[in-house]
Amino acid sequence: MSKNDLIFVNHLAKQVRYSELSTIFKIISRETNIHVWPHKMRHAFSTIAFGIPGLNPKDIANILGIQKLICHCIIITVLKKVKQTQWKK
Repeated sequence: MSKNDLIFVNHLAKQVRYSELSTIFKIISRETNIHVWPHKMRHAFSTIAFGIPGLNPKDIANILGIQKLICHCIIITVLKKVKQTQWKK
């Protein structure tokens, strides 16, 4: 992906500003009683994507704009171990 590739667009296929996105997430949070925000969704995407067998970590990192992939791989490895430990309880 390049810097011109957009994840969130409006009905005119124009970039959604961060302030607009934050407003949308505030509405979702209020309506669902679940506190969500854009960066939390980024973490959720990362966690899910890195957990899918066969996906290339470099592609995921590219989508997320991550330059230091090793940090995210370490975090995901730790999260998987924590998750396995929690399931055993």
